[in-house]
Amino acid sequence: MNNKIRCILVVFFFGNIFSQQENILNIDSTQCQNFLSLIDYKYKNNICFDSIKSEMEIFQFFNCLLTCEGNKKKSKLGNVFSLGNVAAHIPPVTIELGALYLISAKFYEKKDFALAIALRDSLTGKINPDGCIKKTYSSYRAWFNKLKEYGISKARELDFDPLQGTGLNWYGTYNRGHKKE
Repeated sequence: MNNKIRCILVVFFFGNIFSQQENILNIDSTQCQNFLSLIDYKYKNNICFDSIKSEMEIFQFFNCLLTCEGNKKKSKLGNVFSLGNVAAHIPPVTIELGALYLISAKFYEKKDFALAIALRDSLTGKINPDGCIKKTYSSYRAWFNKLKEYGISKARELDFDPLQGTGLNWYGTYNRGHKKE
């Protein structure tokens, strides 16, 4: 009898885990629109960035924002974190770039983890160099797949940077998105 109960509990437990993992990526369009309302003028603001807290919500948030590649419309996000004359040579923020920035901001738990919403080539110093968006989305997607394995807390402990190996960093940071130059 005990073995039967254990078997049922194991099946129930693993069934719930697999079900939760599948639900991570099953985001309805309304929730995705709420997330997109943080960066896209097309949607009315229905959510606060700081209200996205549970691991499942964060995964859904990341999954939704990773669909923004190619959206070159102007974002609601501006470079409000820039200091001094930095903003003068930073291009306007697009939705696709803003989405990547918000993913990093949520992962690092700090909206102003960088001085500006711009990618910088680590070698040349060039801001938003050609091909950087495609390269960054590819890196973030691979990072996100690993993140689902590690979990948010463990990945944060490991300082698992989504830009690692790309030769890019967020403007005003080095190698890791949350540490200042």
